[in-house]
Amino acid sequence: MRMRICSAGHNIVLHSTPNDRRVRKAMKNLDHKFVVVKNGVVILYEGNEFQAAENAMARECKKKHTPHQRQHGPFKLGKHRLVDGRVRDPDEPNLDP
Repeated sequence: MRMRICSAGHNIVLHSTPNDRRVRKAMKNLDHKFVVVKNGVVILYEGNEFQAAENAMARECKKKHTPHQRQHGPFKLGKHRLVDGRVRDPDEPNLDP
């Protein structure tokens, strides 16, 4: 299941118990709960800790974002909201990146 996707629209996804055949084939251990994937097949993180997975995703997103794109970092309850798997600030519109 896709838990988070890059807010700027880059192909970086945090999966929980991934069921995508290509992702599962690239995984080293199918028992891991969280996987961060770039471009559909490159695994950036594979493990059971959500916080570590989210941090790996935020680091990769930061590399891809241009200066005019917002970098939200990890989701913070009370500060951010999730819209279609993308982290948004409360004042940010619900528009596609």
